[in-house]
Amino acid sequence: MNELALFHLCEVDTDVLDYRAQPFRFEFVDDGQIYRYIADCARLLANGQVEVVEVKSDRRALRDPDYARKLQAVAELCREMGWLFRTVLREELIQPKVWRENVHLVQSNKSVRFESSHTYQVLAAIDRCGEGATLGDVAAALGDHRAGEAIAMAMMVARIIHIDLSAPLSSDSAVRAVCPKASLLEVVR
Repeated sequence: MNELALFHLCEVDTDVLDYRAQPFRFEFVDDGQIYRYIADCARLLANGQVEVVEVKSDRRALRDPDYARKLQAVAELCREMGWLFRTVLREELIQPKVWRENVHLVQSNKSVRFESSHTYQVLAAIDRCGEGATLGDVAAALGDHRAGEAIAMAMMVARIIHIDLSAPLSSDSAVRAVCPKASLLEVVR
């Protein structure tokens, strides 16, 4: 369930271009001992970095010296390849509660269909509102408020817009375009 929570977050996080569950394994020898490690998740970030993520329920597993040594070796291998490595605890994936509920709500709307014309309408509305654009503005640009919010959430999963998830979602939630203004036309093509 912890890995699933991470995957839901990856789908909603506009800084994540792509992610894979258990995409590969490391096999290496350290101090004469053979280690095998299967990465929980690998993410391609918007800045071009690859990040390998280990998910744990809590810190107890990290207290095992053999396991900690294995993770240190994996972190070093990642650094040598120019990748990032980090361990994420369950508490980071579910707290604060409002944020987790928003992630779940947005992710649950990922399959809502939208057209290129919707993308143009939303980006034009954000452009008109500037830094003060809200989810209400986006929904109004699409006509129907409920359908507009669902489309906006699907657009967040598609990395077209970013909705602030730090407070309960409402018409006042801040929205911005993910792509720089110069490349917005590329999004709607």
